[in-house]
Amino acid sequence: MCTPLQSGYSVLGWNHPGFAGSTGSPFPEAEKCAIDVVFQYAIHELKFQPENILVFAWSIGGFSALTAAIQYPDISGLILDATFYDILPFAKKMMPQFVEPIVTYTVRNYLNLHHSQLLRQYKGPVHFIRRTQDEVMNLDGQHRLESNLGNQLIEDFFQTRYPKLFETEESTNQTSEVLWSWFTAPDTRDRDEIAASWNLDAKECESIVQNYIFQHPLLTYPIDLGQDLSQVQKIQVLLYLVNKHVACYPSTHCTPLPPSYFTQPWKMGGNHQSGSDSANSSDFELINSHTVDY
Repeated sequence: MCTPLQSGYSVLGWNHPGFAGSTGSPFPEAEKCAIDVVFQYAIHELKFQPENILVFAWSIGGFSALTAAIQYPDISGLILDATFYDILPFAKKMMPQFVEPIVTYTVRNYLNLHHSQLLRQYKGPVHFIRRTQDEVMNLDGQHRLESNLGNQLIEDFFQTRYPKLFETEESTNQTSEVLWSWFTAPDTRDRDEIAASWNLDAKECESIVQNYIFQHPLLTYPIDLGQDLSQVQKIQVLLYLVNKHVACYPSTHCTPLPPSYFTQPWKMGGNHQSGSDSANSSDFELINSHTVDY
C-alpha cells in the first residue's frame, strides 16, 4: 500500500477471505463476492466513481482484480504486478508427476485461477510489471526468465488485442519469437539492443498508431492494427507497444515496488469498447495483493 500512497493516491486495501481480519475461505467464488463488496463500499460509501478507480494487483491478487475489472469495466485501469497466466503450472510443480491428472482436475474444477482467460474479457487500460529476479514466478529458477509465468499472460494480452501483428505467412511466427527474445533479455541494455536490431523508431511507430486511431476513432478490441504492415513493421510496432504496456523491475517477488514504477496504464486513443473515457488522472487506488509466504 505504501507505493500508491507515496504517489499521492487515496488507497483502499483489503484482506482476502480467510486472511487477517476477513472471514470465510479464499476460494474463487468467495474471492469474487469479496471484491464486489469492496467495490460497492468504494463507490457507495466512499463516493468514488469507477472511472476514478485504479486497481493494483500483486501476485495471486490478480484473480480478484481481474474479476473486478470485468464486473466494473469503466475503471481507470489495471496494474498487474508479478502475476501469472495460470495457477496450474504452480500446482503441477508442487506435486508428483504421477498425480498430474488429479491435480489438473482439482485445479480446473475448484481453484481455476486462469488470469489469461479473464484478461481477455477486460478491454480497458492495462499495465504489467514484470520482476526479472522473481523467485516465485520464474518457475525453473530465479534467473530463468523464459520460465516467468507472466510471459504467457503478456503474450496472450497482445495476441488478443492486436492479433494482426502476429499474422505471418511464414511457418514460424517471427513476431512471437521476437517477443520471447525480449522476455528473456536479462536487462534494459539487452532489451534496447533487441529494439535497435529491428531499427525501432518510436516516433514512426507512434505515427502508425495515431494514424490507425484517426481512421478508427472508436476502438473496439481486438483491433486490426498491423493488417497493412510489413513483417518488420509489425515487429517494430509490437516492441513499441510492449514498452508502453510493460515495465521490467529487477527485483525479487516480495520487494516493495518503488513509486517510479507505479504509473498510469497507457491508453490507446480516447475511447474504448470499455474502460474509462475520462481524461482525468485517477485519484483513488484499490490495492489487491496477497500476503501468503510462498
